Amino acid sequence: MIRRLETLKFLLCFKGEIVEIRLGKIENSSAIKAIDSSIGTDPNRAEYIDSSLQQGTVRAALDDDEIIGYSVVNHSFFRRPTLDMLMVTESRRGSGIGRALLREAQTRMGDSGELWTSTNESNTRMRTLLESEGFVRTGRIENLDPGDPELVYFKQLVKT
Repeated sequence: MIRRLETLKFLLCFKGEIVEIRLGKIENSSAIKAIDSSIGTDPNRAEYIDSSLQQGTVRAALDDDEIIGYSVVNHSFFRRPTLDMLMVTESRRGSGIGRALLREAQTRMGDSGELWTSTNESNTRMRTLLESEGFVRTGRIENLDPGDPELVYFKQLVKT
């Protein structure tokens, strides 16, 4: 269950555990980078995280004030609402944190009522999560990561 507490704060109750999702702050930069498994292979990732924090597009999932996941929603894909990044610390993957971040991201789609995202074909865990949440695969981009195409997903959200 996710309960909205205020504009930028959510609580997730999953398997009896309370996890907070809130606006990421620049002082969270080091903790967010520490859980990001792509930092070492992407020379621009750290700078992108800092820029996203400054723009207010990051949400952090916390458990007892420890950052255990984060997401970035912006308008980077053809100026459409885009879940640009979703990362959960390795020890907490499969626990529902990613699903909570994804559901929170869907509340930030704006007036368009849609949300776009993408993932590598090899990322079966993310593909399964997206498809279980109603996202539809709508495209494929070759040559971003050699031998591992990027799959584009889309969800038309129902506004309430």
